[in-house]
Amino acid sequence: MAHLDASVARVLPFVFGRLASRLNLDVLRQRAKAADLKHTVGFMLDVAGQLGGNRELSRESVRFLDRRLSRNRAFFAGETRRSRVLAEKRTPDLARRWGWRMNMGLDSFASVFEKFPDAAPHA
Repeated sequence: MAHLDASVARVLPFVFGRLASRLNLDVLRQRAKAADLKHTVGFMLDVAGQLGGNRELSRESVRFLDRRLSRNRAFFAGETRRSRVLAEKRTPDLARRWGWRMNMGLDSFASVFEKFPDAAPHA
């Protein structure tokens, strides 16, 4: 859904960050791989780690890298020529490192973390 709806994409890193202590990353990786979403999940985990200050989550996200993906591609489905031009300008460095192109800055992800500052990680 994150590839189809920017709202889902914005919230997913916050959810991963909030549930970080309860995530079984091995199971998550297996399920993400089976759904052909391993790279997407890894990116979301890295965003969660970066914005939530969870270095371990960012470190673990590297295990989700799909090294077969060698060129930047649109994160959101249905990219038009105009949205591609905008995405080329707005893609955050973190997304570029993961090979994604998106017309959404890291500030969009950060706004969710800022909106719920008291939402401590779920124990």
